[in-house]
Amino acid sequence: RIILNMAGRPLNPRGRTGMSGRGLLGLWGPNHAADPIVIRRKPIADKASPLTPLVFQMVAVRRKDVAKWAIPGGMVDAGEVVTQTLRREFLEEAGALPEYSLEREDLEDTLDQIFGPGGELVYEGYVDDPRNTDNSWMETTARVFFLDDEALARGLSLRGGSDAAAARWLDLDASVLESDSQVLYAEHTKFVRLALQKIDPEALRAVDEEIKAAKELAIARSDFAKARQHPGPAGAPAAASAAKRAGAGPVLAKTATVPAAIGRQRLPPDLPPPAVSALAAAAASGTGNPTGNGGLPSTRRKCSAPPAAGQLAQQPPPQQQSQQQRSPPRSQSIAAMRI
Repeated sequence: RIILNMAGRPLNPRGRTGMSGRGLLGLWGPNHAADPIVIRRKPIADKASPLTPLVFQMVAVRRKDVAKWAIPGGMVDAGEVVTQTLRREFLEEAGALPEYSLEREDLEDTLDQIFGPGGELVYEGYVDDPRNTDNSWMETTARVFFLDDEALARGLSLRGGSDAAAARWLDLDASVLESDSQVLYAEHTKFVRLALQKIDPEALRAVDEEIKAAKELAIARSDFAKARQHPGPAGAPAAASAAKRAGAGPVLAKTATVPAAIGRQRLPPDLPPPAVSALAAAAASGTGNPTGNGGLPSTRRKCSAPPAAGQLAQQPPPQQQSQQQRSPPRSQSIAAMRI
């Protein structure tokens, strides 16, 4: 249902945007688009190692207007079915090959196999697009096409065209799938995540765990930097609380045996968040061993403490001790002479 204002213009269902009229959009009210999400598993030959975790890739185009990667979609023409738009826009944006060429004919055959079944619906509705105004807005239909056949994926000859400066297979790693990532255009990150949720929920969950670990490490390093600037007991509660949030737990009390001078040390790049937070807490509280070796066991030989002054006075010199051991007491010598 579309609501009109006093001037008879449609109102954006999400409220005011700060810009009236149609702006850069062609129609008043909803402007319908179609976004084909074409995904494959990353070929083993393209991985750095066969043991590299499973990574998915999507066909992405680099927009000329904002220089961001995006799904190769576009506007639905009047009287056009969405499934037709998905195929047409993909060809225009990501497969700009010369017409009547053998390569173009092969691509057309491949697209028929990919888009023939129609894909699986991922999202349909309002899009938070930067071109939206108070009276015009974007709505889209996003469908995912998963290419489980690597031969079919290799049949896609990608070349940017129309509004795209380039086209390529883009790795769907943590930098792309993070909820607040700026790699993809508009809400395309949201659509891609929904597509992966349908294809492989476990893979998406693994990426989310990686994102979470990276954020915890960033927080721990930030806490450590603050503890370096403000050493002493005042900063200990905050650092200890941050260590607990990072999952240090009992490790904080057992392993945070470093001096406040730890702030002058350089942290290893692969130090886990709990250890970083523990070091931050120790640096803030001023606790730690006196050797300044970061809590590591010392390899120096332990030296006994020097005797007190009173003990030095009671003990005879070494030469006198030897003479006492060799000479019997005077009473014993007199008794022997009388016998």
